[in-house]
Amino acid sequence: ISGSALNNGTFTIERDGYEDGTKFDVTTTRATESTGANITVVLHGTRTAQKYIQAHAFDLWRVGVQVSKVGSPVDSLHVKIQTESAGSPSGTNIATCVIDPAELSVSPEWIWMDATSNPTLTASTTYWLVIERSGSLDPFNHYMVQLDTTVHQTCKAWNGSAWVAQP
Repeated sequence: ISGSALNNGTFTIERDGYEDGTKFDVTTTRATESTGANITVVLHGTRTAQKYIQAHAFDLWRVGVQVSKVGSPVDSLHVKIQTESAGSPSGTNIATCVIDPAELSVSPEWIWMDATSNPTLTASTTYWLVIERSGSLDPFNHYMVQLDTTVHQTCKAWNGSAWVAQP
């Protein structure tokens, strides 16, 4: 939040803390204040990415992610393998997989997808697994993706113009 007299800063929305499109709950306390013409709320995480280092060279055939759906999204979820540039995903896709929402349940589970191409991944090379939906953002119909920075290195979120640390 920026442009606020009392609430400038970064806040994390509570799980399921978004109600009816008019308010959201955050994990820390905010000060009550009147809205002003210049307050801006920036959404982080319209795309998410997880870094990994390829252990050995091989031809990529399948990609697995732990994912679930909330509500009834009608668009697909795209999973891309990208190279690295300056510590973030490069924007260059070397493989893409697509998940149809009908394939997902409301509980997180591992989904394995066939890649649209089968590139050879290079040993000791850093790659990024980038995940984004194909349609518009929807607080009632969306996807939940499990990421784990402890096991799988750095996770980042897209803020609309740049990759930033995962909130």
